Amino acid sequence: MKNGKLCDVCQEAKGTKNPYGSPFKLKSKKPLEIVYSDVCGPFPVESITRARYFVTFIDDFTRYTVVVPLRSKSDVFDAFKTYVAQVRWNTSNRLV
Repeated sequence: MKNGKLCDVCQEAKGTKNPYGSPFKLKSKKPLEIVYSDVCGPFPVESITRARYFVTFIDDFTRYTVVVPLRSKSDVFDAFKTYVAQVRWNTSNRLV
């Protein structure tokens, strides 16, 4: 500090930054308008229920996530049908 003034480095060190904005930009305007899905696996070790894969369903608007363990990759469609039935039962919304 010289003559009551802070040097450039000191000023930067004491400065603050504005918080970052949200990294997620919603593309949907209501729940279940867009649902993202991904299948992961096979994993080298089975789970207790003998699952080697899992599928995720993520609602873009609410970010509500469902993870379903699977024994084989061919079970994905059945998991999706179960997810759709669960959504219809729990909400008045339907997948678009």
